[in-house]
Amino acid sequence: MKSARRLAVFAHWDKDAVVDPYVIHHLKALSSLCDIIFVSDSKLPEEEFEKLKPFTLAQLAKPHGEYDFGSYKRGWLHAADMLDDYDELVFINDSCFGPFSPLEDMWRAMEERECDFWGMLEHYHTTVDKWYVQSFFLVFRKSAFMAPVFAEFMHSIKREGDKGAVILNYEVGLSHVLRSAGLKADSFFPKTEENMTHEISAFDLLDQGAPFLKKALLTTNPLRTPMLIDHLEAFDEKHAGEALWQMTLANLWRTARSNHRNHWFHGRMARGYLLHPKCLRYKERALRWINYLSIKLGGITLAFIPWKINLRRIRFDLDRRAGKYDTPLYK
Repeated sequence: MKSARRLAVFAHWDKDAVVDPYVIHHLKALSSLCDIIFVSDSKLPEEEFEKLKPFTLAQLAKPHGEYDFGSYKRGWLHAADMLDDYDELVFINDSCFGPFSPLEDMWRAMEERECDFWGMLEHYHTTVDKWYVQSFFLVFRKSAFMAPVFAEFMHSIKREGDKGAVILNYEVGLSHVLRSAGLKADSFFPKTEENMTHEISAFDLLDQGAPFLKKALLTTNPLRTPMLIDHLEAFDEKHAGEALWQMTLANLWRTARSNHRNHWFHGRMARGYLLHPKCLRYKERALRWINYLSIKLGGITLAFIPWKINLRRIRFDLDRRAGKYDTPLYK
């Protein structure tokens, strides 16, 4: 692989102002390929800075409330005088666990592709009818990060009212602005209308060389993937002895909401979705058939039972309280 000079801005936030071991693992892997400016939206104590110093060029930590793009902006501004010395600028954040596979593999695959910026995935946003490269991992070549339009965009970043506005204005907006200026985008995986990082396809991506697993999939299951627990159990069995997976679970238990397990059992067993053919492949187990039939036979009354009333989830909760689950996945 060519020895391009890369500068990465790593965006971090933690509710307890902690730099977790999984973040250090991430930084250590990234530092073999990039110089790193670490920017936290948390006020970190001195002992947390000490963890960072072996792997980072600079460490910035001050609450700003502008989400990841606010951290990207601050890292970019800090690096303004040195950007010309680099061939690539990388934006990356702590919203994903990993890398579970070498980052070098992704860079090597993208090395010969003709583009001005790229990421791991390119996704279609239905609200604004635009394609965009997802911002948890973005690589800009010199033609992009030294372009005047890039600087204009970075200076425009400000605090927004909610995360949805950040996604539309900055995550989607950045790809749109760069494309409108004639810059070409690409992605490691083929572009897709589905947000594959937020559904079971994320586990397939890992098998195909994706380095990262999005935290949101494990904490909120944003797309309500049916019976996510099955895929987590399989992944846990495969990686149970690996240090990174233990770091992942440790962060999950510390930071996730107490009811996050409810999302692992989302059955999509209510309302009209039962009539959708896509649901059939999730009803092969006996308990799922019981859920399915109880709602179908009950008619319209049971069609509005909350998804949380799920027999397998109830059994799981009872068994866990009885001490039948002793693996870290079920802490």
